[in-house]
Amino acid sequence: MSLELLANELLLDLFDYLNAHNLLRAFHGLNTRFDQLLFIQLQKYYLDFRFISKNDFEYFCQQYLISINDRVISLHLSDDIETPNLPQFFLSSGYHINQFIHLKSLSIDYISSFDLLNQIILQCHELSYLTHLNIMIHNSQDPEENFRDFINNIWSLSKLTHCYLDIQYPYATWLLEMSIISQSVKYLSTKNISYSSYSLLHLFKHTPYLQRLYIGSIGQCYDQHIQTIIPSLISLSMTAQFTLQWMKNLFQQIPNLCYLTLEINNIYLDGQEWEKILSNYFHNIKIFRLKMTIEFSPLENIEEQVDQLIDSFRSYYWIEKHHWFVRCDWCPMDINQTGLLYTLPYAFDTFYYIDGSQSKSTNPNNFNYSFRNQSKILHYTTNHKRDYSKNKILYPIQFFNIRHLKIKLPFNDAFLSLIPKLDQLISLDVTLNNRDLGYSQLQTLLDRASHLYSLRFCHLNNFSMTSFNITSTSIRRLEFFQHFDVRLRYFNSKECTILANASLAFQCEVLMIDVESRTNILELINIMPSLRALSVRCKDNESNQNETFETNDNLIEWLHQHLPSKYTYSINRNVYNIARINVWIYKAS
Repeated sequence: MSLELLANELLLDLFDYLNAHNLLRAFHGLNTRFDQLLFIQLQKYYLDFRFISKNDFEYFCQQYLISINDRVISLHLSDDIETPNLPQFFLSSGYHINQFIHLKSLSIDYISSFDLLNQIILQCHELSYLTHLNIMIHNSQDPEENFRDFINNIWSLSKLTHCYLDIQYPYATWLLEMSIISQSVKYLSTKNISYSSYSLLHLFKHTPYLQRLYIGSIGQCYDQHIQTIIPSLISLSMTAQFTLQWMKNLFQQIPNLCYLTLEINNIYLDGQEWEKILSNYFHNIKIFRLKMTIEFSPLENIEEQVDQLIDSFRSYYWIEKHHWFVRCDWCPMDINQTGLLYTLPYAFDTFYYIDGSQSKSTNPNNFNYSFRNQSKILHYTTNHKRDYSKNKILYPIQFFNIRHLKIKLPFNDAFLSLIPKLDQLISLDVTLNNRDLGYSQLQTLLDRASHLYSLRFCHLNNFSMTSFNITSTSIRRLEFFQHFDVRLRYFNSKECTILANASLAFQCEVLMIDVESRTNILELINIMPSLRALSVRCKDNESNQNETFETNDNLIEWLHQHLPSKYTYSINRNVYNIARINVWIYKAS
């Protein structure tokens, strides 16, 4: 069926699933009917700039943005290596957030300046429909008052109901200095903000209408009694280091809780003890999700301890009343003799798997579907000492919806039975321990990952580019990195040439790499035809490592002088790693 045969209502519904710049690039100018749908009838635009090229960004802003800005309801900006410095560039180009008068959702990723964020948030105060705010920031330099102003400016947004904050900042506990009471925030998620007992109490007092709260981390929780009751809170999720008494004090203040998710590693409670706590404090509990680290006694048989623990979760309360099942995993070769107990289905994004692990559950079925939809990130560790010749796999689970996989190669063949398909995988993080066997197994994974976008290599000192002949039709982002910044391994000219002429390089749009010479940067940009963003650390610039890097330092000036004149560039220091330079490339067609 031809697309043009669809009714206007169906086409408008279809357009709701497309990003604004892709939508207009694909359909504008085809005919009068599509133009009327786009510029007259379509009332909602979703604008996501996270993966846009510099070419497309400038063209879109010049040709379309002023025509649709009063109909943009969702805006997403990012300062990632794919779009370096985009939020500041966007604002300096004459655009302001308050121009999007019907904006409902604003997201900003990888931004580094509270000053810039405060400018944006202050503009948001003029928006009458803004209900959702999502901010990711990494900042280690701004003074504390900038963070305090940032938090108070957010809590002053009168219509804001959903707030998601992922903040890496050493003084993030300045939530204590929050002075504004929000009358609107009902859903709050905070990540990388460390709470104490007092700061959590302070948050409750200044967000009295909270209904759902996600706390990424709680520490310094002494047995201080929390006296602020939050009757509106119905959902709580937290990763925490707390005492049992503190946890009970907290539970007393949230009597109407219906949904509780806990990830803990310093409290050991069996099924009977959890049943007592949940029964005493939460009469309306509907869903309980738990992930708990267990330290087994080295003096007793581990499997017998697992049986005893699992049996404590087989009571009427767990099985018949709530239909809550648990599983306990342990690895017999673990010298620390620890295990992991969690409720089913698995409710956490990240799962760590060590081959050779064993498992027991209160559910009578195999329960493979427990991981079908929940686990999105899988960290896999190989135990090369284990013999799989007799028993290929002892773990009764499979992962069907993995989107991010972190793995060390080579892996045991039994691992492939854990991942029957990888059609949802978008990023792969690989460490090569044995380059000869590792490349072959990596290609096996790539052949199964039809939608893989990003491939990250953690390369060791013996990493060899001579075997870099892997292929994939979907990969657009390549990263070569090391976990430690000591004895860095830089790609030499020969290795850069091998990379630039590899099949993946011709389709690679985003590259992160460390090179020996600044001339290697020119080579990569000249040879790789699709490259639109480059994040690079250059060894011959390391003489400046003990000095303060300036925006227009020697290397940046040199690049401006020597980069091909047929392209234009935005070049700046990476705020997360000042030794790294980000280059955003405009290749005119």
